[in-house]
Amino acid sequence: LLLGLLILLGGSLQMSQARDAQPLTIQRVFGGGAFTRGLPGWSWRPGHAEMVRLTSKGRGKERRSLLVARSPDAAAERTLLDLTSLAALVPGPGVRTRGIGRSGAPRYRWQADGKALCAVVKGDLVWVDFLSGAPRRLTETKSPILDPRVSPDGRHIAFTREHDLHVVATDGSSPPRALTTGGTPEVRNASLDWVYPEELSFDRAVWWAPNGQHLCYMQLDERKVPKHRLPNLMGRRGEGREMYYPRAGDPNPRARLGVVPVSGGPTVWLDLSSDKVEYVVRVAWTPDSSHMLVVTMDRLQQQLEVIACRLSDGRSLVLRRESDKAWIDAPPTPRFVSDHQYLWRTHIGDHESGAVRWVLVGTEDQHKGIASYQVLTPDHIDAGRMLHFDAQEKTFFFEGTEHGKTDRLIYRGTVSEEPG
Repeated sequence: LLLGLLILLGGSLQMSQARDAQPLTIQRVFGGGAFTRGLPGWSWRPGHAEMVRLTSKGRGKERRSLLVARSPDAAAERTLLDLTSLAALVPGPGVRTRGIGRSGAPRYRWQADGKALCAVVKGDLVWVDFLSGAPRRLTETKSPILDPRVSPDGRHIAFTREHDLHVVATDGSSPPRALTTGGTPEVRNASLDWVYPEELSFDRAVWWAPNGQHLCYMQLDERKVPKHRLPNLMGRRGEGREMYYPRAGDPNPRARLGVVPVSGGPTVWLDLSSDKVEYVVRVAWTPDSSHMLVVTMDRLQQQLEVIACRLSDGRSLVLRRESDKAWIDAPPTPRFVSDHQYLWRTHIGDHESGAVRWVLVGTEDQHKGIASYQVLTPDHIDAGRMLHFDAQEKTFFFEGTEHGKTDRLIYRGTVSEEPG
């Protein structure tokens, strides 16, 4: 892809030079011409054989922000949604939205089947159903809304506002309601600090149960974390703002996980009771919505545990332990491929190569610990991302780098034999 891009760019530059042999200037390079055009940010529309991307057309007051779609065999893209037209539903200047960590604020979130989406318009949530017609404004707020998440059944949207978790029905039948109370900058409900997005690659603090009946959220207690002033380098005197920032050796925020019904009610706190737990590294629901799988690590990141926590009372059981005298990198989130099997990436195991491998873990007998696991990738390849897993065909695709080489390739494998 990169080679093809360079060839295309080289060809376009040669054509440009032949057509308009002008000297390069700052204005010409950075003035919005051919040298500064970005690559299209295509992504798959859920449940549909087409891709979508955000783009814009026109200039000045005529500029439109569009969500366009294109199927792989189509000759041209089509406009799926004019996001600019949704601004009429939210009069006034609106509220400035923020993202998590260094990530920008989302412009939209898909429903699981791709037939509807939640658009963020001037800081408010607008529900767009492509089957039923007119868009519907769901919130009216003067406070920033963070991290909107559509429920798997498309009936609700969860979001964070003023450090508390809220939910709103997508049919507009009721106003938003708070599921947690008492959130502050010191004790954050469903709201992340600096550490988790930047160091542990967290992009959320809320997880919907697969059946859409409960939400799990992270609470961060910052009260023991020292404050640090960040200077404003663009200001005249360098004035900045204070934030909770743990330097090396300082206390980290205390993290815990709670589960609350979408209808409201008391929080069930998950039992992660271990003196060694410093970080909640990954969170995943089991397919039947009865348990949470929580991955925790100690401060030195030499000890890792996979813990199953029961929804009803929060009681827990350690399913897997890993240790390394040097370092354990934060793993990907456990990915369930059936009711009792999930994909797990690890470099710990009964092999001498130390390769990072994907394994298929069985959890049929959770009260006895892990029932079994099957190695999927070979020892001579350090496995990267799992790109696709087909439980019916028993095939999968993953990125990997063979030992002694530097290029990253895509491999195909099967559950019953080593990938070729």
